[in-house]
Amino acid sequence: MKLAWTLAALASARNFLVESDSLLDTDDRIWTPDFTYKEEIALAKGETHEWTVPLDINSKYLANQYYRIYVTCPENTAIRVSFGGAFDVELADVTGCNNDAVIVYNGPDGNNEMGRFCGSDVPEPVLGTRQDMTLVFKTNENELRHAGFRATFEVVDLDQNIIEWNKIHNAYETLKNEIFEEHDHKNDNIQNKKANFTTRIFRRFVWMKDNSNMVCDQPADVGSPEDFVEPVIDLSTPESTCTSLGTFIESIRSFHYAYVCMDNLNFDVIPNLSKVEKRERNSKIPAKTKKMLLNQSRQFTDQKFHAMGCLLE
Repeated sequence: MKLAWTLAALASARNFLVESDSLLDTDDRIWTPDFTYKEEIALAKGETHEWTVPLDINSKYLANQYYRIYVTCPENTAIRVSFGGAFDVELADVTGCNNDAVIVYNGPDGNNEMGRFCGSDVPEPVLGTRQDMTLVFKTNENELRHAGFRATFEVVDLDQNIIEWNKIHNAYETLKNEIFEEHDHKNDNIQNKKANFTTRIFRRFVWMKDNSNMVCDQPADVGSPEDFVEPVIDLSTPESTCTSLGTFIESIRSFHYAYVCMDNLNFDVIPNLSKVEKRERNSKIPAKTKKMLLNQSRQFTDQKFHAMGCLLE
């Protein structure tokens, strides 16, 4: 019965079947561990850079390659990468882009993955939050090669509210990676659980970025840009790391105080909303947001990261 279900599930993945000679064969793919080509580009304001995947005489990209394109931009700007009107990479398997794939990292490659793309659908543009971005394209050693893609990198000017939010976002990525590393004395499940907890908390407040503005008719609070408190991330000692967790939440609180705008938020009665939708919408009411941030400030330090020595008052 289990085998029959498995074969039926595999048969339903028609795109994958086209790309695979035999789903039950041993996975003998070989990946290149080190990059075969790298490029580093420093973009100034107003500049763009295009990179196209090299192709052979048959207009197919090469197998067994590891391309790494690293792009930097000036202070108070960010990098956006787009893929034009055509994108042709090996199709996903039943679990995702595990074969040839394009990966966009926020910063250097290795951590902070912002997107992983394959198949023939043109990805949406990706806007980073740092002054650097890395695009990686890896191909494995098989005969399934396609027409590739062209990536265009451009420098984007940022308003002050987005500059400040990006500081929070970048602090989150740094802390998440540190929390994962600091729990390496635990099992993998605990490591992932702690890192995922950090992500879950942060996601409760990411709506603030899209509802922040320099000009606002209905501010969520009475603060001004001068009231924003930048997160201070110091990982040099266990004590300073734990303190950094607290300043991270405090920075989100100050962003809400200084920048969040209610102009585009609707709290009128909307019929047929699910409980989850109602809870998510109501969490943006200023009084509830501030209460949630106060509670998270305690939980984020005292309750969840005691294995790191975090027992803050």
